[in-house]
Amino acid sequence: MPIAPIDNFTVTDVTFQVVEGQNVVDTQSTALIVFTPDQGYSITASDFVLNTPIPSEINGATSVFSQSGLNVILTAVFMDPTTMPSSDLEIPLCIRGFSRVVTIKLTGDITIDSSNSNINSSIALYDISGDYGTTSQVLNTSLVADAGHYFKVEPTLFISKGIFSDYSITTNSTSDANGYLVSKNFVVDYTFPKSEVIGDSIDINANAVSLPSVAGELVRSYTISGSNILQGGENRILSLTGGPNADWTVTAKGTGLDFLETGKLSSTGTSNVSIPFPSGESESYIITLSGDLLSPFPLLNPFVLSQVANTTISFTPTTIEPFTITPSVISRQAEAGNIPLSGSQSNVFLLNYVITAASSIWIANTISGGDWVFPVFKDGSVVSITDSEIFYTTTGVDTSVTLRANATISVYGNSNMAVAIDMDTLISIPV
Repeated sequence: MPIAPIDNFTVTDVTFQVVEGQNVVDTQSTALIVFTPDQGYSITASDFVLNTPIPSEINGATSVFSQSGLNVILTAVFMDPTTMPSSDLEIPLCIRGFSRVVTIKLTGDITIDSSNSNINSSIALYDISGDYGTTSQVLNTSLVADAGHYFKVEPTLFISKGIFSDYSITTNSTSDANGYLVSKNFVVDYTFPKSEVIGDSIDINANAVSLPSVAGELVRSYTISGSNILQGGENRILSLTGGPNADWTVTAKGTGLDFLETGKLSSTGTSNVSIPFPSGESESYIITLSGDLLSPFPLLNPFVLSQVANTTISFTPTTIEPFTITPSVISRQAEAGNIPLSGSQSNVFLLNYVITAASSIWIANTISGGDWVFPVFKDGSVVSITDSEIFYTTTGVDTSVTLRANATISVYGNSNMAVAIDMDTLISIPV
């Protein structure tokens, strides 16, 4: 009884065997056809009907659609009698129905810790809605230092409660003519997941201090990317600003790096220093600025940049039975603390293993998320597995089963991590 695919939900086929010449009802009086909505959509039994013409083998009057959780089930009742012919019997059904987009809601609160500064928004709570997979703005706000003040410590906005990867934070900083940070703008966007989210929290910190006395030929500030140094090495620019002709010296030291450069700020009060960081991993480099510096200097000096090793998280089915598992392992890799969102190392992905044997395979138990074994010591990694299932790869062929699940890596910790599942508790080869 094949069913044509329908947008935004999937439909199962029902197949069974009946002896030629026998009444189909004597073998199976009904066929249960399951409609499953795609993520971000819902379906309702009352929105589905059987379209005419209804096949002669089906009793349209007694066949019904019913709701089963998120799914809809059609109980198709066979006419009595329906004689099985000498060849395969295919009963096509024409069904009219539709899905609805699920509107997802996000609510949360905002906590602000500030001094000698103001925020151009009085928002303390946020409450937005959108369709699954769409993006909406949560917040667009600027933190501005009071007159005569600057941010010695750069203002921060942090998702203190919630799934960080669902949020996108864009910033833009503004400095005064002397290089002092006086304003920072935050734009927070949110991509709606497949279910409602209530009780997220955003923390904002913006504490300004008094501006120091302005001096003449002095280096007053610097900028440099604080992200981790690439493992293959890179040239990174340290930009210096201040008064024209101020003398400066920059040193950078670490394994494989002993860098020193001197110079004067240009007539526009700027200098760009290119620091050649070598290849490596799990390294720290100390960068020091000296010379004609403003005192007290408004930024951290010296400061450290890191070069971290990749963390590998692997997912491996294990067995002592003579099974062949393809692939034997699925893994993802990224720098510690990193959360890639796209490409070959995407943090949301499908685990799909095909398990074969020379003889029949028996599915002994229903799989659940609890069958996956996580290490006790995760060293900061946050990993989850959902929607686990085991099924025969091909209908009617019992020598191959498929293990499938959805994996999400929310955070890569500092050490490699292996997640396992014992297939011998779920499938076996009958003796």
